[in-house]
Formats: sequence, structure tokens, C-alpha cells
Amino acid sequence: MISSLTSPNCIHKTILALAVQGKLVSQDAKDEPVEELAEPRARKSAQLKGDKDAPFELPTTWQWMQLGEVSELINGDRSKNYPNKAEYVRDGVAWINTGHIEPDGTLSLDSMHYIPRKKFDSLRSGKVRPGDLVYCLRGATLGKTAIITQFDEGAVASSLVIVRLLPMVDPRFAYRVLTSPLGREQIFQFDNGSAQPNLSANNVKKYWIPIPPLAEQRRIVAKIDQLMAIVDRLETQLSEARIKSAALLDAVIHELLNPTAEIVDLASYRAAVGCYAINKMQGKRYFGRTAAMKVLYLAQAHVGLELGLKPMREAAGPFDSWLYRFEEQGEREAWFKVVDDTTAGGKKKIEYRPGQALAEQSAQAERLFTADQRKEFDRLLALFSDRTTEEAEIIATLFAAWNDFLIDGHEPSDDEIVREVRENWHEKKERFTPALLRKWLGWLRQNDVVPNGRTPRTMHQTQLLLN
Repeated sequence: MISSLTSPNCIHKTILALAVQGKLVSQDAKDEPVEELAEPRARKSAQLKGDKDAPFELPTTWQWMQLGEVSELINGDRSKNYPNKAEYVRDGVAWINTGHIEPDGTLSLDSMHYIPRKKFDSLRSGKVRPGDLVYCLRGATLGKTAIITQFDEGAVASSLVIVRLLPMVDPRFAYRVLTSPLGREQIFQFDNGSAQPNLSANNVKKYWIPIPPLAEQRRIVAKIDQLMAIVDRLETQLSEARIKSAALLDAVIHELLNPTAEIVDLASYRAAVGCYAINKMQGKRYFGRTAAMKVLYLAQAHVGLELGLKPMREAAGPFDSWLYRFEEQGEREAWFKVVDDTTAGGKKKIEYRPGQALAEQSAQAERLFTADQRKEFDRLLALFSDRTTEEAEIIATLFAAWNDFLIDGHEPSDDEIVREVRENWHEKKERFTPALLRKWLGWLRQNDVVPNGRTPRTMHQTQLLLN
């Protein structure tokens, strides 16, 4: 019984402790065993195995390994080329130090330092790639960890070490292990006891890391995200109601022991979010396939829901063919029925009629949203509730064209956005006059639906084939 826990922070630790012990999701016999994944790698650091007994027993499909066996650890540059504050520039390559690591494993862009390209190129070591972890080696920030997702390149100060994982380990899972009680406890095996504690890359190589099959790692990460969102949402709700933290604990334990949603992969999460939108928009005159795709694109690009969409620049705006698979599944699972509501004038419109299982599927998504995500997604859906199909097309296309410029590092003018839509999106977009497009750009700003360069980037079909 975990009733001794009395704060959300303790509950977070408990969730991570259960996760790294293999007690958060069930094992699946169909998962590729770790042994087969690990076999091609020469176990160069096998001698480390004798240093210490494994911390606890693992499920039979898991393996204990040490971090140096499943990753390359790369120190920051320590040569005379080391950048100093006088060399920082406004626009350059990210220069990452311990103060840039946020508690949620991201990097603070507000305080980020940048160095000139020439200085970056001169560095001998410490250059990061997307998917790398950066890990703090010194002082009060000892053990702080982040995943590189916000930069395609950058370099780290000597107070950090880069952990570059083998393909057998998902960086998100490794991040959760290193920030779990197991990961934190191992820091103190090597603490030198000085006023300024520090580690070396060689110390960090010896950390014990429990390795499940890759598919299970991803299920664990999804389950952790789900439960953390529940904790955060309940904490907010109960704080507002001034209810004691014991009530929070009871509610979360109930979720742990009697889960109401088992969203463990991207496909299931996307389906739940799609059903949430259809459930909210049922009965709206203009809501159909085109509008559904537009609000789901904006759910990722504006609201920040991680849907993994890959939208194409189609005639009707941003479109991902995943929607067709979602519709097929929706009919199979009785979430909704896909109806071809062709008008008397021959204009085709695909609509969704709610099925008996729609509300339950929608509720699964609702449980996974943070309070802020749900509030903004509901606001977005409300904005689209009385928009015609063509208006939804214009809104999403303008947003996407604008957002693509930002992803590419360019702040566009309204004229550039309008030209991009009319000339570089799809030939059918020429029917929209510049004056009409500028009007809807004003609508986006007026309703605070303004892009900030968040993925996904839209592509033409030819770009997708090349990629």
C-alpha cells in the first residue's frame, strides 16, 4: 500500500519506480526479446557486470545492462576552443549548459545561449544530435536530464555529458529511468562527498539500466505520460477545491489499480482524440471529413497534442491519409458511421454519425488531456462549430503556410503567407483572392490562433516520396 505518500511529487516518483520494475504495463509475448536486439553488439564493457549486484529482479523478458553498454557517452569540449560569454550571439548554434535544463526534460529556449557557427565548427567534442540525452555532472543540478528535441544541432558545456543511445533503447524511456528513484539513487554511489559534488562520464557508464523490449518501452512511456497527466489534472482540481492531498492519493491509486483508459500507443491516442472531436462536433451543420482533418491538424500544430501527423498540401488544405484508416476503424468499432451526404447539386460531403461506443472512446482522450490542452482544444472546436467547410479549409491552410515559414526559421509577412497559399500550395488555392485570405489572417490573430513554429510541417506529395 502506498498510502504513506502525501504529495503529487511522491506519486510521480512511485509511478516511475513501478515503471522501471516492469509493474506499470503488462508484458507481451509477441515483443521482440531484448536478447535478440542486443546480440549484434559486442559487450565491450561486460567487465562492469562484476561491480555491483543488480538492484532488483526484473521480468523475464527484460535485461539488466549498464548505461555504457547501450550508449556512447560524450563529454563536452574541454579544449582551448571552449566558448566564453563574450562570444555569445543572438543567432547561432545552441550552447547548452546545466541552467537550460527544465524539470520536464526540455530545454529552456528563453535563456538559451548561442555561439557563432565558426566557433561551433571548431569544437572537438560535445556536439548533440536530436534524440540525445544531456546529463548534468556537477553541483546542485547533478543528475538533471533533458532530451534533445528542440534543436537539430548544438553543443554542451563541460558540466554536461551527452548520452547517445543505441537503437534498442527509446530515449524517452531512458530519460524516465535516469530521473526515476533508481536513477537518482545511483548518483550517490559515486558522489565524492565534497561541497561541490560531481560525477564523470566513466561513473555514469556504470549505472544499472533495466531494458525491456523496445515495444514495451514505448508502452511504458505512454502509460507514464497518461498517469502523470492524471496526477497533474487531479492536483489542479483538488487544489482548487482545497481538498487534502490524501484525497489526491486515493484518486490516483484508484486510477493505477483500476485504469479507465489504456492508451499505450500513438494510433490509439490519435483515434481517441479524433473521436473526442467528432463527439464534440456532432450535430454541427458543416462538420465532416474536411473540417475533421483541419481541427486535428490544428490540435497538433496549435494545441500541442502529440498526434504524429504527416500532413500533405492537398487541395482542401493540410491532410493526412491516416484519416481514412481512422474512419475504417471507427466503423468497425462502432464509434461512428461514415456517411456520404452528397447534396442535390452533386457536392460531396463525408459526415460522421455517432455510434454507441463513441462517448467511451471520447472519454479516453479526455482523461489524457491536461487541463490546458482540453481548454484550448475545446475553444478551437467551438471556433470551428459554425465555420463552413471552405472557411475551415482557408483557416487551416493559412495557419499551416504561416507555421511552415516559422519552422524554417523565417517570420513571414502577410503578403508572403498569401503568396505561399495561392502559388505554392495547390493550384485550386488560386480561387481565393488576396483580400479574402488577408481577412482570414485577421481572424486568426483576432481569435489567438497564431502559429509558433510547432511541428508538423506540411509537405507536397513529391517531397514525401523523396524523403
